[in-house]
Amino acid sequence: MENKEAKLWFEKGKEFYNSKNFEEAIKCYAEATRINPDESVVFFNMGEALFELYKIKKDKSLASDAAKCFEKSKKDILEILAFLDKENRKRIIKEEILCSLLDLDNDDGQFFKETTKK
Repeated sequence: MENKEAKLWFEKGKEFYNSKNFEEAIKCYAEATRINPDESVVFFNMGEALFELYKIKKDKSLASDAAKCFEKSKKDILEILAFLDKENRKRIIKEEILCSLLDLDNDDGQFFKETTKK
């Protein structure tokens, strides 16, 4: 991330996310995207925070917002996966987040889902 201010907001968002303060994480990620709207990893992290908040609050608008963030990060999904640790990659596959990002609701998607269950 080239913009230092955006990077600071992004790092602050990660700290809030790791402490399970998802609302503050979302605010930080939103500020980072305002400064640098082309940084797909920020959208991905914001989507993750929105998705975690959705699981707590059960507010469908949060899930919708998470999906929009994931869609914005779709073009660089392989790059994003490279940044994640093994546990988070497994979680994304297990929760079928990756399948929805890559639009794998066809025969290839079914094969992918079956082979990644193991």
